[in-house]
Amino acid sequence: SDLRQWKSDGRPPIGIELDAPGGESAVATCPDLDAHLEALRHLRRAEKDTRRLERRVQRADTTVVDAFHAMMALLEERGFIQGWSLCPRGDRLRLVYNELDLILSEALDQGLFAELTGPEFAALVSVFVYEPRRVDLAGGPPSQTVHERVDALWDIVDAVQAAEQRHDLTISREPEVGFAELAHGWVAGAHLEDLFGEAEDVVGDFVRTCRQVLDLLRQIRDGYPELREPARAAIAGMDRGVVAAGGRA
Repeated sequence: SDLRQWKSDGRPPIGIELDAPGGESAVATCPDLDAHLEALRHLRRAEKDTRRLERRVQRADTTVVDAFHAMMALLEERGFIQGWSLCPRGDRLRLVYNELDLILSEALDQGLFAELTGPEFAALVSVFVYEPRRVDLAGGPPSQTVHERVDALWDIVDAVQAAEQRHDLTISREPEVGFAELAHGWVAGAHLEDLFGEAEDVVGDFVRTCRQVLDLLRQIRDGYPELREPARAAIAGMDRGVVAAGGRA
């Protein structure tokens, strides 16, 4: 460095004023020069790190802002907002907390949950919360009606995913039907041994998923008055036995 060169040959670097007679500087003759040089190196590294972090934060801020505007454009395109105002669909969307909230809201608004029995209602709700953890719980739509509603759901999934792709947003995962048969059977009154036989090791995953389904059922019950009765029937059938969650039905 300039200061190290100065110490070895006595020549001051550009920009350093000599402040001692005979061409010597108090800095050059300082007995703690090595410590000062090390501190200077740390300072320069810290300044570089700070500039790098500032650039990273600036890029992150830009990414967040871009994603926000893209999501706003998507919500307006799908009829959930108009400018900064919520449309009726958007007002109901805010009542649903789910990873697939856009797809679920579209399905609710398009009548996919209408005229279902309690077991069918629970089965269809389960496709929005279930994520496969093990093959033991794999199953399919438990009735022709649920099968038809799931088929209609794929059209909504395709439309939402295409819109997300157009706006450069993260693509929503697809719903999973693997728990629908179990949800239907349990709400219809089946016992654990009817569903799993001797396979007791899967009960923990079953109970966990049922409680997630219950949470979403309650959200739909409270946010969609026209679906309150089938939602209540599904809750009553699911919130029992090992799944009972404190009598919140």
